[in-house]
Amino acid sequence: MLTMRRQITITVGELRYISINCPHCRTVMTLDMLEPSEIATKHKCFGPLRCSVCEKDYDSAIRPNVDALWKAYQSLRQIEDRISFTLDLPGENINEKLP
Repeated sequence: MLTMRRQITITVGELRYISINCPHCRTVMTLDMLEPSEIATKHKCFGPLRCSVCEKDYDSAIRPNVDALWKAYQSLRQIEDRISFTLDLPGENINEKLP
């Protein structure tokens, strides 16, 4: 049996932004992994400690994990044409519509 799925594939080079949702005020902070802020570059940390709108601290796991993702992203950019991510799209499998 052949199964076809609705998917989209993106390369590491197509990834650029990461968004962090504040659980307190629901602000979405979007960070540019390709061109980090001057503060991030100066302090060699990428993830924020707190929301820039309500100034409440993020979960303590946010910064170290976002920093780790950013460092991995920087390394993977060197071989970006050979690494990709595949996402399953919501909806019916294509084979369900075939006769």
